[in-house]
Amino acid sequence: MFNILSQPYPHAQSARKNITLAIGTGLFVALFLTYFQPFGSNNWQDPNKLWLLSGFGLVTTTLMLLNSFLVPKALPNAFVEQSWTMLKEITFVAYHILSIAIGNVLYAQLTGLMDPQIRGAFSMIIYTFTLGIIPTIVIILINYIYHLKLYAIEKHNIPSNTIKLSDHNLLITLTSENEKDHISFLEQDLCYIESSDNYCTVYFLKENKLYKEILRSSLSRLESILPQNTNYVRCHRSFVVNLGKIEAVSGNAQGYKFHLYNQSLTVPVSRKYASIVEPFK
Repeated sequence: MFNILSQPYPHAQSARKNITLAIGTGLFVALFLTYFQPFGSNNWQDPNKLWLLSGFGLVTTTLMLLNSFLVPKALPNAFVEQSWTMLKEITFVAYHILSIAIGNVLYAQLTGLMDPQIRGAFSMIIYTFTLGIIPTIVIILINYIYHLKLYAIEKHNIPSNTIKLSDHNLLITLTSENEKDHISFLEQDLCYIESSDNYCTVYFLKENKLYKEILRSSLSRLESILPQNTNYVRCHRSFVVNLGKIEAVSGNAQGYKFHLYNQSLTVPVSRKYASIVEPFK
C-alpha cells in the first residue's frame, strides 16, 4: 500500500484545464443542489432559494481556483512535477475537498441556510469530506493505472547515434535577451535546455565535463536561435533536448523520461511530444 503511495503520479495541468475543472465542478454542484434540493432544502420558503443554492457552486469554483493557482505559488518546492507522487495527489485533493466543505458551511451560515452551531457545522464538514474523498481516491487509482499502462516501459539503454540528423559540428552561441551574456559550445555538446520563469538553464559538455549556465531568456527564443535540422527538439513545455545525447529511456505514470550524461540527468517528455520516444522504444 505504502509503495503505491510513493509512486510517481502525473500532476501538471495547464491553467485552462484547472479553470475548466473548477467551473465545471461549480456548475455541477449548483445544478445538483437546485434540481434535487437535498438536505431538506426543498422545504425552504425563501424566494431567493435557487440563487442561494447556486451560491454553493460559486463558492466551490472560487476555492478550487484559489487552491489550484495560489497554493502552488506559495509552496513551489512541494509542487515539482518530477517529484509528484500518489500520496501528494491524494493529499492535495483531500485539501481541495476539505477547504470546499469548510467554505460551503461558512457560506450556509452567513446566508442563514444553516444554524450556526459548531457541532452541526463540524458534522457537515466531516460528512462532506468523507463523501468526497472515497470516490476521489478510487478515481486517482484508476487514473494511475491508466497512465502506468500507457507509458510503462522498462528503462533500457539506447545505442549511440540512434538518431543523427547532422554530420557537421557547428559552434553555437546563445545570448540573453539583453545580449550582454552569452554561452558558446559545439553543436554536439549541448545536452538540454530547461526553462524556469524568465530564465533558462543550459546544460552542455566541455572537455567531457558537464557545465550549466543560466541565461535570462524564454525557451522559445533560445530554441529559435538553435540551428534547424539538428538533433534538438522540444520534448516538454520547459525542455529542449539533444536527441543525440540520450543514453536511455524509461516510463512511468508521469510519462516518458530521457536519461543523459551517464544517465544521471533526466528530462521529462510530456504527452504532447510522446511521439518522439517511438524511435527509442
